Amino acid sequence: RHDTFIHAAKRVLSRQANVTFVLVGGMEERRLRIEQMAKQLGVWERVRFVGSQANIKGYLSLFDVGVNCSEYMAAGVPAVVSRAGGNTDLITDGVDGITFDVGDDARLAQGILQILADSDYRRSIVKEARRKIETEFTISTMLQRHERYYEELFASERSRG
Repeated sequence: RHDTFIHAAKRVLSRQANVTFVLVGGMEERRLRIEQMAKQLGVWERVRFVGSQANIKGYLSLFDVGVNCSEYMAAGVPAVVSRAGGNTDLITDGVDGITFDVGDDARLAQGILQILADSDYRRSIVKEARRKIETEFTISTMLQRHERYYEELFASERSRG
């Protein structure tokens, strides 16, 4: 939902003009429409389109806030993510990131501004995200969860007959 991102950029820039927005990733078929939207909303000068990148580590080190990418948690970038897909399995709102409803550019903008405005909060989110990655998403922890899941499935099948 790049449209949500561009609309949120307009909201953020109306309150904090020194922010640059970077779109990383394949969007070739939608790029022209997104660029036109950025121009119409008057944010074109503050939006960068870098396309698909084989290695995004260089970009991650530049970001103060990341939107909708779980890689941010491991890279030490506070994340603002939509409540879609597996994002809510990864991010606890207000603890290790901020969540927003899909399409809610006002909440997305609010989350970005909150992280930009409060360096202590930003550090807290990064610290909690790192803790979660290191404790809940290790290979051994994930294997244990899978084992438990399949054991429960097998037990359920056996009890049915």
